[in-house]
Amino acid sequence: SIYVESGGRTFLYDCGGSDGNAGETAARFLESHGRFRLDCLVISHYDADHAGGVEQLLNLVRVDSLFLPETPDQSGLQQSILECAADKGCDVCFVTEDLTLRFGNGEALLYAPVSEHSDNERSIAVQFRFGTFDMLMTGDMGTETEQELLRTHDLSSVEVLVAGHHGAKGSTGEALL
Repeated sequence: SIYVESGGRTFLYDCGGSDGNAGETAARFLESHGRFRLDCLVISHYDADHAGGVEQLLNLVRVDSLFLPETPDQSGLQQSILECAADKGCDVCFVTEDLTLRFGNGEALLYAPVSEHSDNERSIAVQFRFGTFDMLMTGDMGTETEQELLRTHDLSSVEVLVAGHHGAKGSTGEALL
């Protein structure tokens, strides 16, 4: 998970992990910083290490808006997340085209999946812009999908790049760097 706060607005990118307590951990983190709700939660894709804690988080913290990829999901996480979000009154938006959200003192650009090859390759990427500072997160995209993202988006102003796919050898390729 990556947490971003600006101008009192709160944003979380992904909520997953292997210990089964990712949602609780994220909720405790927020509460330790005096935050008891999230404005936005974006899930890059439906692998458990990215989305496995979403239901738990939704049960512990109010989330105003949830952004999801509209992609096939073999794990069943998408359906259970949708049911939990509906139960909690959370707005859900499938990111099928690029979106720009005003976010505190800047904006969050949500990039719709640019590949259909696999669940990892269908990740939603997010670029935050705060004045002249930009940060990019690409989920679990591999180098070929990163190259497609580069072909379709201007990423030349990014100062911070979160290593793709947890720093895996097949992500965060030289072209993107």
